[in-house]
Amino acid sequence: MMPFNGAGPVRQNSAKRRLDGQPLGAPRSSAACGHCCAPSVAVATTPEIRLWASGPDLLRGTKAEACLLLMVIKVLSNEAKILAKGYPMARDILFEPIRFRNLEVRNRLFRSSISGRIDNYDGSGTRARINFERRFARGGVGAIISSHVPVHISGRILPNYATIDRDDRIDFWHDVVEAVHAENCKYILQLSMSGRQQDLPGVENIDPQAPPGSFYRRPLSSTDSRDSFHGIAGRAASRTEIKQLVQWFVDGAERARRAGVDGIELHSANGYLFTQFLSSAINDRTDEYGGSLKGRGSP
Repeated sequence: MMPFNGAGPVRQNSAKRRLDGQPLGAPRSSAACGHCCAPSVAVATTPEIRLWASGPDLLRGTKAEACLLLMVIKVLSNEAKILAKGYPMARDILFEPIRFRNLEVRNRLFRSSISGRIDNYDGSGTRARINFERRFARGGVGAIISSHVPVHISGRILPNYATIDRDDRIDFWHDVVEAVHAENCKYILQLSMSGRQQDLPGVENIDPQAPPGSFYRRPLSSTDSRDSFHGIAGRAASRTEIKQLVQWFVDGAERARRAGVDGIELHSANGYLFTQFLSSAINDRTDEYGGSLKGRGSP
């Protein structure tokens, strides 16, 4: 697969072609699907921009690469109309810089939080993660949001994700940031805590004193009730433990800053710890951390 060059992969071929490799105007294949095969979308090309991708080419890369490429293909299919009128693609706002208070990103393509179990079981990072993030940065996105990064080992969703729960994790994340920055891309770390919603709690959370029918230490949550996905029972955090949870996020953010990341994102959706406090369907507390939205959202 050819590397991205701003708007998409570039092929050194002057002939204008469709995404299925056929010349523009050639009959389309009716058997192709709209995803991995993708010959049903045509993109007008210019001598400066030639998008080239077909099903077999996509399948040579990772699934994540294919998804990102298909996203760009859909965007560029709309750009064909602009190009046909003679307007340069650079004028599209999608490829313009975006500015936040303390951050400027070179375009508006943000790779969202995706990943896999590619780190070590103990929470230390691997070269695989560095290479994974580098490939997206090299692909042309303006910024990358990391996979979920646990701020404490007791609250990880799955093993084999790099954590930021200790100071000795900083050097690894610094290496990730350097690899991404070398491709003119920003890196944002997503700080995470599972609460009661864990896919695999891990052996470190096995509790010899657990009640019958359970093997694991009950993870801190807003509630004692069970998670509706996996049936894991949470444990309503005490006031002291809530302050500890907050401190874990503070410490994780400070380590991220020392690692040189460009920003942080709090993993506040999909049923994890923040949702467990914010949702009135989950949070059944009767103290100041429950009840009204103001209480459920209290720090």
